[in-house]
Amino acid sequence: MKKFFTYSLAAAMAIGSCAALNSVWADGTVSETEVTNKDESKANRTKVSQKGFAAMQTIHAARLAIFNGEPDAAKEMLGRANGLMKEMAEDNHNYEAKEGQVPINGSITLAESFVPNEKHASYLAKANEHFQKGQKTEGMEQLRQGEIAVNFARVLMPFESTSKKLTEAIELANQNKYYQTNLALKAAEEGMDFDSISLFKAPAEGENEPK
Repeated sequence: MKKFFTYSLAAAMAIGSCAALNSVWADGTVSETEVTNKDESKANRTKVSQKGFAAMQTIHAARLAIFNGEPDAAKEMLGRANGLMKEMAEDNHNYEAKEGQVPINGSITLAESFVPNEKHASYLAKANEHFQKGQKTEGMEQLRQGEIAVNFARVLMPFESTSKKLTEAIELANQNKYYQTNLALKAAEEGMDFDSISLFKAPAEGENEPK
């Protein structure tokens, strides 16, 4: 299983000289992002938890502190991660994900079934410009207007099992059992799940051109 920090699923597809579409969603600075879409029922589909993302970053940092022989720093980071998890439990966000799982990272990818042509190039180029500037809503609107079929590939945190592993790690660290602490944190990192959801459907065959 890959470690957490290999989970940024950035996708790229170039059309001739068109810039590649490449947008990672959770960068640790945006708590929630919504697709610009006339169908408001899909608004929650790209929400990600900044706190969940930060918690996993902190868990990884705690492992590094243990590796570097800094137990006090590791304990401090574990306490910080635990606080973030408790805040997540109280936030009661409405994520369209599997029960008990919280999206904490994700990226935009072109749907495999989508066949781009030159008429899509300008929309893709404009979308990519927006994404590079951090203007995610504007970028998604360009993709929607161009009828470009895209998916959102997500990293999902199983909340209960992650919380359990973190609690276990804290108890072990308090007993100065740092090798076992690292194993518990490693299990938390490797417990992430993945899925991919469709944001904009591809036009029917013969209609694969932007309006």
